[in-house]
Amino acid sequence: MIEWKSVTKVYDGKKILFEAEGELKSDTGLVGTDKITVKANLQLESANVGSQRTTIQEISYTGPTDYYQYSSELQTGPNIDVTPKDIHVSLKGFSVAYASEDWKKT
Repeated sequence: MIEWKSVTKVYDGKKILFEAEGELKSDTGLVGTDKITVKANLQLESANVGSQRTTIQEISYTGPTDYYQYSSELQTGPNIDVTPKDIHVSLKGFSVAYASEDWKKT
């Protein structure tokens, strides 16, 4: 029904709302070159890293929308890939001899 653009989110521990965009597929009854863009506010079902399902909180359509009537029972959005967050660690006041295994003992 909707071809969603790929969306990824970096892990932040939250299931916050965010926006996704897509287009109605031509097999939904669109005529000729008509194109209907769909924007939806989504909420993740889980904040964990990996592929997560979403629920639609709000949806809007743009394009030649006056030419069509909509009846949609969409409740789920696209799956979203939640990627791991990079962390960077800096150590101050720590030194070991080059090629030493001493750092493993700390």
